[in-house]
Amino acid sequence: MAVFLEYAYRDTFYHRLHPITKLVITLNLFILAGLYWDVRFLLPIAVIGLLISYTARVPVRWFLAIAGIMIFLIPFVIIGVLTQVNPLLFKVYPREFVSREFFTVTLPLVGKIGVTWGGLLWGLAFELRIPIILLCIYPFIYSTSFNDLVNALSRYNIPYQLLFILMVAYRFVPVTVRETMTIITALRLRGWEVGSRNPKIVFQRFLPLAFALVRTLVKMIDEVNTAARIRAFGASKFTPIRQLEMHILDKLLIAASLALFILALYLLFTQNMGLI
Repeated sequence: MAVFLEYAYRDTFYHRLHPITKLVITLNLFILAGLYWDVRFLLPIAVIGLLISYTARVPVRWFLAIAGIMIFLIPFVIIGVLTQVNPLLFKVYPREFVSREFFTVTLPLVGKIGVTWGGLLWGLAFELRIPIILLCIYPFIYSTSFNDLVNALSRYNIPYQLLFILMVAYRFVPVTVRETMTIITALRLRGWEVGSRNPKIVFQRFLPLAFALVRTLVKMIDEVNTAARIRAFGASKFTPIRQLEMHILDKLLIAASLALFILALYLLFTQNMGLI
């Protein structure tokens, strides 16, 4: 069973696509989701991400992280909503609409804060952007083999030092999660548990886990350092083990994705499409 943010083989349409095809689609959606602030344009990207995730059979448990992130962002959303009261901050929506107030107060040193339609639009977009970005990234990670990605990128004269950095980044999270799960399982077999309402007791019970994780991370850093000297920064280039051929469907998907991406960027920078 694949851990969080780890590739797993599945016989799906998205898994069978060329790694470069999936990389182009993911980067296009990722960039647009990061640039857009209008929920009317963010939601279609979310729908595309959900459809691709469904096609790639991304595990449902991965989406629990999205729920956790949305809960974590709530305080920042509230602060942002309360401070977005100036209608001059908005470029697309009519000023008379974004300046409609539910309530406002003027505080010393801080100035005017409150809740307006403009602030609510900003807060909703801020709350949704990171989850939508994850929806776009999840299918790529789950459906793209680490080795296939490196082999595909190596054919396009990408510096092998950069490939190694990509390899480390691509593998660091799942390996860390797997090691953490192993440590927690071992501690539980020895009777370790966290459950307590006393913060001091909770902190003390977390210490064995923290010490074990620190030792594991130090070991991983040493292994990465050794691998960097041997593989990435030696005298020879990376040699692809497997040649992956790009099919007609891959080329069509790349062309269509890039065409839509360029059009979206043109409308964004010339017509403010996607902004609020």
